[in-house]
Amino acid sequence: MRTKEQLYFLDNLRTFLIFLVVLVHAGVVYESSGFMGPYWIVDDPATSNLPGLVNLILDIFVMPTFFFISGYFTPSSLQRKGTWRFLKAKFRRLLVPWVVAVFTLIPLYNAIFLYSRGLPQESWKTYFHFSNSHISMSWLWFLPALFLFDCLYLLLWNLKLPTTKLRLSWAVAAVFLLGFGYTVVVSALGWIGWTKTPLIDFQNEKLLPYFLVFLLGSLCHRLEIFDTTKRNMKLYIAVNATAWIPINIYIVVLINYFLRPGEYIVSEGVDVLLLWFGFHLSMLSLLYCAVTTFKYFFNRQGRLGRELGNLSYNVYIIHIAVMGPIALALLKTDIPAILKYPILALTTYVGSNLLVYAYTKTADSKFVRFGMRRMTVGMFLIGAAVTVTGVAQDQPAQKSLSATMNVYVFPTSSSLALIINAPRPWERGAAIVRPCRAGQLVISSMPHLQLPGSAETKLQVHEPPQLQ
Repeated sequence: MRTKEQLYFLDNLRTFLIFLVVLVHAGVVYESSGFMGPYWIVDDPATSNLPGLVNLILDIFVMPTFFFISGYFTPSSLQRKGTWRFLKAKFRRLLVPWVVAVFTLIPLYNAIFLYSRGLPQESWKTYFHFSNSHISMSWLWFLPALFLFDCLYLLLWNLKLPTTKLRLSWAVAAVFLLGFGYTVVVSALGWIGWTKTPLIDFQNEKLLPYFLVFLLGSLCHRLEIFDTTKRNMKLYIAVNATAWIPINIYIVVLINYFLRPGEYIVSEGVDVLLLWFGFHLSMLSLLYCAVTTFKYFFNRQGRLGRELGNLSYNVYIIHIAVMGPIALALLKTDIPAILKYPILALTTYVGSNLLVYAYTKTADSKFVRFGMRRMTVGMFLIGAAVTVTGVAQDQPAQKSLSATMNVYVFPTSSSLALIINAPRPWERGAAIVRPCRAGQLVISSMPHLQLPGSAETKLQVHEPPQLQ
């Protein structure tokens, strides 16, 4: 069994992945497609094609690598703590911070979202993801999803399957084939997209692939894959030299869906097969490259690396709250998007680490820890009260439209973003309208709002007020 000193590369990789997450979220502010603009905390009119391209690549492997690393450390944690202590530890580490963030950072996210677009602030009851259909858990989805995977792994653990007899090459092939088959079926059934609930959000087409990668990480631990110090440089060079092939297949097919809706490179069925073939092969290739690169070349840790590793988890939780005000400040400048992008990413990452570091230096006292426990209990009670009194009142059984509903139009470089703002949460929504050939309009991310009969006359379409 490897010692902690021999696994520095996983800590270092996880720290680097946190920076990549910040880079992805900073890129959403400035990417030019306009696809995420209606939903993101700040949507800057200054755009660039670079953030979108970077995000396409990072989206392939960043979250799978997180789940792989989490899966690797899960068996030892379960062996050491036992079932109930393991569940208690995971609940405290994942769900308690999630509850606190839901009742503090999500409302802040919504407030910045409205302010950055010049929209009026709303009733406090609508500032939570479970009472406002327009917002979601956003970046916090990872925490309950990881807790779910831990619980599922616990069930599999109790089945005492003979996993030590399974070869890693077979497991990798199974992850590819099962993931590929699953995403093809999900596409055929039209289930592509997000499932959003008060307790967990997940991307339908990626939930099983993420869990399979989590299990692959746990298998690597049980097979002691990282115990050896030998280097297979031939395989490492081969994967690095060929990974660009499936990456390009995936990106070309995906971009074609956005740029030429209704048109296919080969045919609808073949394009779906190519898309998911490219994605899963890219995911496994980039996962291997990331883990192996850090194992071979970054398996040392100095004082700064150790400190950043200790701060990384909390940086993930708070970084959007730090990013929002910085993006707002940059919104009012004339700096080109190609410069705003790295500025926002770097300042958010550094600022988040400094805030977490300052907090850790003041949170060691018993008084602060006792206060945090009381605050968490209070968050649960507030959530129950909001759910009962707020959501129930705002969602009558017989839904009728409000007298005043505003549709705000946000033109971007390639689309029109529509924000439906109304007094009742269930009437809110958003859509992205993109120009298509022959003067047609293609609406993506259709709002859940259905307007019956002459209800269209109640809509007021206008540009949002500009920030001063």
